[in-house]
Amino acid sequence: MAETNTQLIAARAAKKKAVKLFEKLGSVSGVALTRRKGRYAVKVLLDAPLTSADAGPANIDGVPVVTQVVGPIKKQPRSSSVIKSARTATAKTVR
Repeated sequence: MAETNTQLIAARAAKKKAVKLFEKLGSVSGVALTRRKGRYAVKVLLDAPLTSADAGPANIDGVPVVTQVVGPIKKQPRSSSVIKSARTATAKTVR
């Protein structure tokens, strides 16, 4: 358990560094922690692929870094049917 906590602390520190580093290299949609082969890793979500010259590091301070091109992340419009069904579900549980 202590080893897992140490890995998590290292991964969080690496995540902060990854945000700063990858923002300079390209359009970042998000940065998160994930698990790879039983260890924590930093996952960088990109709007578009990086060039091979700007591929970024494979690890930061010993924490693996993985990238995934997901495209731009956009807020989805709220659907009135979703709102209506949520209200109906709430009304049924209140009764």
